[in-house]
Amino acid sequence: MTEPETSSQPSKSALKKAAKAAEKAKKKAEKSAKLQDELQHRQREEAVDEFNTENYGEQPSLQTTHHDWVQFSNIDKYEDQLCIFRCVVENARIQSAKLVFLTLSQGLESIQTVVFENREEGVSKAMVRFAGNIPPESVCTVFGIVKRTSEKIKSTTVQSFEVHAKKIYILSKAQVPLPLQPADSERPLPLEEMKETSGEDEGISGPLVSLNTRLNNRVLDLRAKINHCIFIIKDGVDSLFQEFLHAHHFIRIHTPKILGAASEGDVTSYKFWNDYLMLWQVEVTSFVSITFKDMPFWLRAPKSINRWQSRADFPESWKLDRYFELRIRIPHGT
Repeated sequence: MTEPETSSQPSKSALKKAAKAAEKAKKKAEKSAKLQDELQHRQREEAVDEFNTENYGEQPSLQTTHHDWVQFSNIDKYEDQLCIFRCVVENARIQSAKLVFLTLSQGLESIQTVVFENREEGVSKAMVRFAGNIPPESVCTVFGIVKRTSEKIKSTTVQSFEVHAKKIYILSKAQVPLPLQPADSERPLPLEEMKETSGEDEGISGPLVSLNTRLNNRVLDLRAKINHCIFIIKDGVDSLFQEFLHAHHFIRIHTPKILGAASEGDVTSYKFWNDYLMLWQVEVTSFVSITFKDMPFWLRAPKSINRWQSRADFPESWKLDRYFELRIRIPHGT
């Protein structure tokens, strides 16, 4: 008997698998080619957009030249003029590839800045993209034209004007993410907020920042508007107190704080070395080598110097020190 011949043709299932594999490979190749074309097109567009690159970028503060910085509080005097601002970027809102809104702040004042593509004025799409990627709380120098707005801007303190940016330079780039946002310091401490919201259905509106986090990042904490207001109030109280003393014929005096030897014993003076050498060893050492033969002494309570002032027939006096001292003159006192 003769054996049956085996068929060399593939089965229908194998043909279907091969067709599916070929179709899959074809789609993959088409997708890869499409992505490559899009990448090349985007690179060509970026190459076209990369003009006037000197109008933006990161610029170290040591390389900046002196400018007449304009304050946001006086911006109404510079309408339709090109101004230069030193400010902090609070946030960046990207509207499109050709338009970005920045909120810039100077202390308690803030203003809206518009960055939009305009080839005639030297603003490229790459500059718009750069502005939209500036991290919040970065210190920048902005060159821009002050324009009056048709409607009031409610999100900033300067509501009738905005800045059309022409140049943007980052002087100090903030890290991402930051340990805390200055806006977070506007809220009470966690324990205080929990007490205030206890018994209420309202939830906490934002992240809670502990006291340790605030103190460990004091610069960011001090950027909060509430802390600015606290220091302004303190300055006002101090100014009023000085006005009161001046009105009563007190004069402000300045007494030495550092001496070459302990003039009043160990009770009222102590060595400069023990207090500050661990913090600023190089500076203290160079200062001492130039001025003193030995380590200098802090003068805590310069009683002898105060007695000199009293015996010299000075009027009532006052001075600011690590503690506040007010001295009333006793005429010809002993």
